Amino acid sequence: MAISRYWAGKVFGTNVGHTFVELNGDDSELSGKLRFNDSVAGVIVFKVQGAFNDGTLKLSGEVLDNTLTSAQGQLSVSATLMADGNLQGHWETTSEAGGTLVLFPHGNGEPAEKKEPQAEQMYTVRHQFGPVQLEREDIVLLVENMQAGFKNAKVVISLVQGTEQALYLENFKKLAPSSPRPSIVKLYAREPDVGGIDKIVTVEFGPMSNFAMTQGAVESWALGELEKIKRDVSGFERFFVTKKFYSVSFNQLLFLGAIVALPSLDGIYKRATLIGAVLALTLLLVKLHDAYLPNASIRLNPKPESKFWKFLSGPAISWAMAIVAGTIATTLAAYLGGYFNLAAVLPPSN
Repeated sequence: MAISRYWAGKVFGTNVGHTFVELNGDDSELSGKLRFNDSVAGVIVFKVQGAFNDGTLKLSGEVLDNTLTSAQGQLSVSATLMADGNLQGHWETTSEAGGTLVLFPHGNGEPAEKKEPQAEQMYTVRHQFGPVQLEREDIVLLVENMQAGFKNAKVVISLVQGTEQALYLENFKKLAPSSPRPSIVKLYAREPDVGGIDKIVTVEFGPMSNFAMTQGAVESWALGELEKIKRDVSGFERFFVTKKFYSVSFNQLLFLGAIVALPSLDGIYKRATLIGAVLALTLLLVKLHDAYLPNASIRLNPKPESKFWKFLSGPAISWAMAIVAGTIATTLAAYLGGYFNLAAVLPPSN
């Protein structure tokens, strides 16, 4: 089953207290018990049934005969899976009681691996990726590899398509092929670690930045998990000329070339013209890359693109832009330096 079996949390509203939910069965046909420790009435046990669809858990049920039955009524619960893996929503009964609730996953009941207690110290590691091109199967691969590092929690996939939708991998695979292309994809997993510190992995691809962050009480785990993610993502990175290569980008090289050519030019006018033109070209390259070569290109269409098309629609265009910009800058520098007569190569005017 996709949804975790055990959930614990708090209930607010007309009744306040702690709650514990145990679920069994498949996502489409869940059953189990909801135990609610009311601050006034004590423990009340509901027999519930429902389903988990499209990131939303809906349950309904009634009080068991061996608990309070007189004034509780039928129970209805609706909660949405959030990006951090928790469930948040509301509850109500036919006796006009109601309020909100929050539930936290507690794995599937398997015994956790025994670890020696350690000092409470947090290790956080972060890495910034370059531009990426991702398809549905690439995201599935990343999530499956991330899931291997978590035994008692599931990786949550968040898609930002105007609104943000949080899904488990099983539901992500069922998304319609015609789904719009998300602007941001977030992968998130969290579970308790030693020393009272949670271990967390966050991966995000979007228009502003692509990054991965790992955090945990064990330094070797945080470093190793990040290296694993870097290895997995490296196959989806694309080299654009605006990206730094060994700490130097094409724009920087273009500007450096203009500086080298300046001593060969006579007069402040020619030098200012060359520097101004190169500066305009570098800004134009950045604008064109932002408009036509996004920092994160994400496709949910299950039909993968060929490697040739990926190159043609990404790095090839980037390099073509760079060649054109470099040719313009070189031609202008040569003309200002008097190395050729532009009028000689242009057709005569009538």
